[in-house]
Amino acid sequence: MKPISIIIPTHNNENTIVDTIESVQKQTSRSWNCILVDDHSSDRTIANIKSRIVNDERFQLVENPVNRGANFCRNIGLKLCKDDLLLFLDGDDILYPNCIETRSSFLKGRMDLDMLVSQTTYFKHDINNVIEVFRNSESDNNKEKLIVSFLKHQIIWTTTAVTWNKNFLVRIQGWNEDYPRLQDVELNIRALMESPVIAFTGRADSYLRKSEFTQAKRVAAFWGFTNLISSFYGKLMASTDDEKTLNDYGEAFQHLIQTIVKYYFLDENNYNEEMKAYFLKTVHMILDESSYEQIFEALSLLSAD
Repeated sequence: MKPISIIIPTHNNENTIVDTIESVQKQTSRSWNCILVDDHSSDRTIANIKSRIVNDERFQLVENPVNRGANFCRNIGLKLCKDDLLLFLDGDDILYPNCIETRSSFLKGRMDLDMLVSQTTYFKHDINNVIEVFRNSESDNNKEKLIVSFLKHQIIWTTTAVTWNKNFLVRIQGWNEDYPRLQDVELNIRALMESPVIAFTGRADSYLRKSEFTQAKRVAAFWGFTNLISSFYGKLMASTDDEKTLNDYGEAFQHLIQTIVKYYFLDENNYNEEMKAYFLKTVHMILDESSYEQIFEALSLLSAD
């Protein structure tokens, strides 16, 4: 059974990181290694990590001297990882006790896979307070439909749900460090564009903790959604001649624009002229002149107020 590396980026997770580490230590399978990369935490995250992993050689801790972002941390873990298989676990999320065992059993004899996808349980405060399960199955295995779902932010799978073939992840150049938010959405779209070999376990084996969608996160999402349009509109619309797929992609990007405008109106005082100009320049690629002018006028009037 090949070991799976678990990569955990952390930043100011003092209240949750012990639960996260304990969920790794309590795995029914011992076929794993864990790399923790702390992004210059200012609380007791480092102290809490060290107290839990002392004398446990399966753990490796890296401490960034400055804050560089979660994707920088994930890419450090990717570079340090010596195993062929890996998964990413955020510093406030939790693995089922049988997560590694379940995934290893599905991966046995399947080194042709680029991605193994599991389901995730979404919870609030504690794992007994379940909100929903992010479900997926082999019936979802259609590249174009999956891309449309991610563009619309209809989450089919979470960051922790994927077990990656390291060679595939390295080939697509890992995580994009320019994304402050929607990092997994960007990675999954970019991965799907490479037509990866994917299988689904059909089982939930990790927990995602619900966090407050703060004003700062909405502003970061504004950037992230705009970046998605800038990064993928031209590539996706040029990737196929199929009329239905083109229409589906077009509708998804229109949906993205509506979402971005909604965030703008919620937090207009937090967007500077550079951010607004970047958004307008980006959506000009997609919208006809009439629709573009309506948005331009709305944002200009809002700024004038």
